[in-house]
Amino acid sequence: MKASGTQTAEQAESDKQNDQSKTKQNKAVSESSISNFQSSQIDMKTLSTAINHLLQPSQTAKAKEHAQNIPGKSNTTSSLTEAEKQVTNNDALHTQNAASKANDTHDNPKLTDVLQQLAPHIGATMLALSLLGSLIYAKIIAKPFRYMSDALKDIMNLDFSDKKLLNKNTDQTDFNLQVAASQVPTIVKNLHESNQDLRNELKKEQQLEQSRKEFMSMISHELKTPIAAVMGQLDGMIHGIGAYKDRDKYLKRSYEMMQDINILTEKVSELSKIQNPQFKPNLKVISLTNIIEDVIKKVDYFVSVKQLNVQSNIKQDAQILADPKFMQTAIFNIISNAIHYTIDHQHVYIKLYEKPNGYALEVLNTGSQIDEDKLAHLFEPFYRANPDKHGLVQGSGLGLYIVKQILDKHQFPYGIQNTPQGVKCSIVFPKAM
Repeated sequence: MKASGTQTAEQAESDKQNDQSKTKQNKAVSESSISNFQSSQIDMKTLSTAINHLLQPSQTAKAKEHAQNIPGKSNTTSSLTEAEKQVTNNDALHTQNAASKANDTHDNPKLTDVLQQLAPHIGATMLALSLLGSLIYAKIIAKPFRYMSDALKDIMNLDFSDKKLLNKNTDQTDFNLQVAASQVPTIVKNLHESNQDLRNELKKEQQLEQSRKEFMSMISHELKTPIAAVMGQLDGMIHGIGAYKDRDKYLKRSYEMMQDINILTEKVSELSKIQNPQFKPNLKVISLTNIIEDVIKKVDYFVSVKQLNVQSNIKQDAQILADPKFMQTAIFNIISNAIHYTIDHQHVYIKLYEKPNGYALEVLNTGSQIDEDKLAHLFEPFYRANPDKHGLVQGSGLGLYIVKQILDKHQFPYGIQNTPQGVKCSIVFPKAM
């Protein structure tokens, strides 16, 4: 009985060793099969047959072990059997995963080939799109800077023309740069215009200063001549030299010359007031009719001396806005100038008539004309027409110059021209509102 138990134990041990050996063989075969399958890509039917073949020994061993279930079997044998089952299950799982991968590769060979063929084209396309996007973005970023650069170049070239503002985009910074660039030419243009205005004002001041110097020089010359003449006559009368012994005659002449000097100084005083940059006419509504009639009365003595025929046609109730004092001076100088420069026994016509927007004063003296090249100079200071050619009386040369200054301050149009009858001076006065 004891011998029989020993034999049974030996047989069980022998079976166990055989099972372990077969399990190792099966594992080695499974790994070899998987490796061969991955390299050769066998089809699914062959793989399924191989897996079934490999699994049969394990299943046979399990059945045999179940049939030989001996009550006296030890705990060690059970543990080994469980380990064998786990190893077998792991082998089956690895085999299934390998089969699944092989199946995916076997079913989609064309997709892989297509992807491999398209890979260079896809890469090139992505690279081209990246480059294109970079160029577009760089252009957008650089656009306002190019705009500002062009604006600065235009400024360097003294081109101050208006620039068109770029379209507003989503980038507020770019738009702000565009606005700043577009405003640079305008700012510089305004600065340029301001500088130009300053230069013009400076030029005017320089011209005015030069005119003042020339005017003072001419005044000095105009005063020097009569003063020297008066001093010479007085010296001759004091010492009883030659013709100057006739004191009554030369005292009267000296007095007349001193009157001319006095008139000249009065005119210079008037000019100094008018030429003052701060001077503004004291504008009032005045009767132009009354001023003209008063002037005609004042020159009546000179008219009678020269036996002139003065005819006047004056519009009544002519109201204008002007400085009363200076306007009377201007009209007096015009009418008296016409009388003084009219040859004896000739005519002087004074006419004031209404126009759509004002009044016109015309003073015409007959008997002589003035050369056209001299007409433009009549309003210059100390300018006189040639008395030998035209038979004109020599005056101070400031009368019409004062008229020019007064009318310019009032912005009244005026002029002198030759007519078939003689010389005509005209002034236009706006109506008082």
